[in-house]
Amino acid sequence: MLQKSTTRDLFPTFTDRANLPALYLICIVIAYVGVGATLYERHTSDDQFIYAYAFTVLLVLSGARLGYGEATRAFRILVRSIISFALFYILFSHVEITSHLIGNNGLADFELNSAWMIAVACGIAAFFRPSFGLVPLLYIVWQKHALTNIFALHLGWMDFFTLVETGIFLILGYLVFGAFRKFEGFDGSFTMGGSSKDEIAEQSGGTLRTVDVLVLFAIAFHFGNYLYAGLIKAALGGDPTFWVLENHTELLILAALESKVLPISFSPWLTSFTFEMLESVRIWTNFLTIMTQLFAVFAILRIRWAIIITLCYDALHLIIFFTTGIFFWKFIILNLAIVAGLGVMQITRVPRQLGYALSAAVVLSPLVFHIMPSFAWLDSRSTNRMQVFAITEDGTEYSVPSNYFLGMSITFAQNRMIWPTEGAVPTETWGVSRNREIMERGLACDWSKPMTKAHAVPFGVPKAQIAQYLRRHHLQVLSMIDDDGRFEYNMFPHHIFSMPWYARDFEMLDKRRIVAYRYQSEVLCLNYENGEAKPHRTPLGSFEIPL
Repeated sequence: MLQKSTTRDLFPTFTDRANLPALYLICIVIAYVGVGATLYERHTSDDQFIYAYAFTVLLVLSGARLGYGEATRAFRILVRSIISFALFYILFSHVEITSHLIGNNGLADFELNSAWMIAVACGIAAFFRPSFGLVPLLYIVWQKHALTNIFALHLGWMDFFTLVETGIFLILGYLVFGAFRKFEGFDGSFTMGGSSKDEIAEQSGGTLRTVDVLVLFAIAFHFGNYLYAGLIKAALGGDPTFWVLENHTELLILAALESKVLPISFSPWLTSFTFEMLESVRIWTNFLTIMTQLFAVFAILRIRWAIIITLCYDALHLIIFFTTGIFFWKFIILNLAIVAGLGVMQITRVPRQLGYALSAAVVLSPLVFHIMPSFAWLDSRSTNRMQVFAITEDGTEYSVPSNYFLGMSITFAQNRMIWPTEGAVPTETWGVSRNREIMERGLACDWSKPMTKAHAVPFGVPKAQIAQYLRRHHLQVLSMIDDDGRFEYNMFPHHIFSMPWYARDFEMLDKRRIVAYRYQSEVLCLNYENGEAKPHRTPLGSFEIPL
């Protein structure tokens, strides 16, 4: 008489109890890389749209019956925190795009003006069924792509992507966990390397659950952002000590001040004090920064180390915000959730073999997550600066703050729309570069020698494209204003906030009075003399855009 086959009989090696956790982790990474390679891409055709949405619906429905019953407290904290972020971001970033811009593009109309409601509903459902969280997280990415298509300018999305990736990785991992629960012997406790549950418990100082291991790997991949920030800094200039000893980090204060995004700029005394203090201790702060970032590969080996280093990273993000205006509030939210999640884990140590795997995950993170290379650069005093002015019917000009441009505000805050490129300097945002020669010439503000093709000016945008964007944005503004001709652009979840005290007059302006915009660009040599910023300005170009 034939006996009924089990999964153990069909796959005797892979379904062996000792190998299931390792197989589970491999399946998670493969599943995530596969999903990321397809669903993160822009879909501009009907075929791409149908495939992306159908695949997402399939993933959501596959886990629709899987609640949080098998999840650990750490998993619930991280996933629900990330979903809360997604809901906040969708609600506060949503803008009804006018039909004048969308035209007959039904796909864009659905994604920008309708799909957000589905994303919010699924986000609420995700508090009870985690698979539904895939929808709001993917919607944030798709929304950015759709806006890029509408406004014909690239809209950056790396500032929030680490939360999206971490959330999707955790949710997919939990769906795979639900599938693995069908294997005989896979009971949710974690073992590896032939060690028993009791031996793992002794090594970790508590009960180690497989879902907590999933959380630890998500944290390890996120830590890759910090490790590679430190590694890239160590490689800049061709000398491991160059960034520590020679990089003038304090110059970002002057650049942010010029771009009107410096939070401490309300007080000239505080701005001067902060600049002079950082200038005097920059070697020590540079050293502490790079060592803190490099420690990420070791911090994952101990729960307490990981908590401390994550809090240090949040402290670093806050310092960066107050001294440059760059606000990594999404990273801060994720890091606080990580600290809370690690704090409720029932272990105090990471077993040795698992620790090796987690450290390897930090090192190999660029193969799985989109690691941010923008965390490392060399600072200089030479920078390109762009400004936009609104012109009213009586000829009065008003300086337009970067917040006014909503989702595109980071482009304007970081001066990433330079015209003309002739005469502009080859530094990037706020005078930074990853090229030692450019950095050294930028510090001296000496561009007398001809530049090679390798020193091309970044962020060059044709004049016609700038004009096209500003006209399109104005159409969008007119669809949003209230009876007084105003709208609240400061409440948008910007990555870099322009400081409101610089543009009170423009904020109160009836936007219907605007008849034209004027674009202006210049090259700055940032200087600090006698207790105040005194940049040298060289005009580049200027032109009006009539509406």
